[in-house]
Amino acid sequence: MPPAQSTDPSDDPAVPTLERPLYLLTFFTAKEPVWTLSGLSRASGLPSASCLRAIRVLEKYQFLRRDHMQYRLGSQLVRLSANAMASSPSRRLALPHLEHLHRLTGLAVSWSVLESQEALTLEVVASPEHPAERVQVGAALDLSAGAVSRVLLAFAPQEVRRSVLASLWAEHPHTRPHQELLDGLTRKAWLALEVSRQPADRCDVAAPVFQGDGRLVASVGLERSRSMPPSRAVLEQELGLLNQAAQRISRDLGYTREWQGDPAFFLQILESVNILAFTEASSVGNDLVNYPI
Repeated sequence: MPPAQSTDPSDDPAVPTLERPLYLLTFFTAKEPVWTLSGLSRASGLPSASCLRAIRVLEKYQFLRRDHMQYRLGSQLVRLSANAMASSPSRRLALPHLEHLHRLTGLAVSWSVLESQEALTLEVVASPEHPAERVQVGAALDLSAGAVSRVLLAFAPQEVRRSVLASLWAEHPHTRPHQELLDGLTRKAWLALEVSRQPADRCDVAAPVFQGDGRLVASVGLERSRSMPPSRAVLEQELGLLNQAAQRISRDLGYTREWQGDPAFFLQILESVNILAFTEASSVGNDLVNYPI
C-alpha cells in the first residue's frame, strides 16, 4: 500500500522547508523593500503558514524586522554585508580610485565582479546630483546586457562564455553578428559601451581590472543619466579617464603587463560600423544607432 499523502499545504515540496527562509529573502529588493505576510505568500507561492514560520526564523536571527504588519530587512544583513565588503581587499584598494573617477566625471561609478554567471555589483559611488539609476549595490545583472556585464563576459572563463553566449544566441539569433563584433572589440580595446533608447536613452561604458597573474578582478562602469547626453569629445575624455582608473587599480593589484586599453581605437571602430554616430553639434541622441547591444 502506498504511503498516505499529506494534506498539509506547508509540505509543498516545490521549495524545500530548509530553503524557505532564504527563498523569502530574495523578494526584498531596492524596488520592493517592504512586504506583508500576504504579499510574500502570493509572490512566493508558499502558503501563509509556511511563510510565517520562515519569517519567524528570519526575525529570530535578525535577518528581518517587523514594523506593525510589514517586514523589512534586519540588522544582521547589514552586518554581514559590511563583513563581506571588508573581506574584499581589491574593492578596498579600488575605492579611492572610484571616488576620484566620480569627482572627475560627475557620473555614477560602479565596481562589479563575476559571480557564477551574473555581474554582482559590490560598490557604487554616486551623488545626489547624479545618482545611480540602474546599478545598485548588491544588484545581480545578467551577463548578456550592459557595459559592465559585457566586460565581465568578455574576460570570463571559457566555460562561462560558451554557456552565456550559446543561451543568448539561441534566444536572439539575429543579434549574433553584433554581439560577436562587440565582444571581440571589448577583448581587443578593453572597453565596452551600452547604447539603448528603451526604456530610456543611455550611454554607459565600462573597463576591466586585472590582478598580477592576468586574471580579471572586476569591471568598472560609468553610468550616465538620461538627461546628460555626451558630446564626442566628452565621451572620449570619459573613456580616457575610465581607462586610466582601470589601469591604476590594476597596477596597484600587481598587474605589470602592457596595458591594452585604447579609447581612440574603441570609438573609431564603433563609428566605422555605425553603432555610434554624432550630429554636427556632437551630441549623442537621435543619431545613436539603436542596435540591441
